[in-house]
Amino acid sequence: MLRHICWVFTGESGLSQERCDFLIKRGLEAQEQVASHQSGTNELKSDDEVRASRVSWLHGEEIYECVRPFVNKANEDAGWRFDVRAIENIQFTKYGLNQHYDWHIDGDSDHHASKVFADKENPTIVETRDQNMIGLARKISVSIQLSNSEDYEGGDMYFTDMPKHSQTSELNTWTNPAFRQKGSVLVFPSFIRHKVSPVTKGTRLSAVAWFNGPPFR
Repeated sequence: MLRHICWVFTGESGLSQERCDFLIKRGLEAQEQVASHQSGTNELKSDDEVRASRVSWLHGEEIYECVRPFVNKANEDAGWRFDVRAIENIQFTKYGLNQHYDWHIDGDSDHHASKVFADKENPTIVETRDQNMIGLARKISVSIQLSNSEDYEGGDMYFTDMPKHSQTSELNTWTNPAFRQKGSVLVFPSFIRHKVSPVTKGTRLSAVAWFNGPPFR
């Protein structure tokens, strides 16, 4: 049983305003596309009922170093100590009016989720064009809040608790006002269920990253 399903850095402990603005600048400059999600058959689909947003992709050490220190600290302090070895390209996301992302997980982290080579433009989460990623699976996810809280309404990040015992039929869902602070960094195991509620006013900007490692045994 995990003692902590989400480790949060806010305020002076979070990402600096300068680095937030750096990620926003890079994200807005990158080529934008309609966000997709992975179906139960591992196919990528675009369905506004499940996920509605616009995304672009960021890569390079200067980008990754905005995220990596938070993952290393959370992985140790939360007691997970997962074996993580590689980071995927970072996803810059824009949620506009009525856009959202329904309940989902980022990866199962087991051997069924380990990546195989696929030389195509839009690989699924179990495919990769990077030889160093072959055989690895998503294990730790990161979500960075880039907008000021007053820039939008709605668009809250929610999590589902892990079941406390085998008889649990309904899982508690929760959020935290601190998640809305610009520079807040949320680090959590990729198999934790979460969602972004619909934006009702303004635009919500975020950066999302996934750290991969050998599948759990």
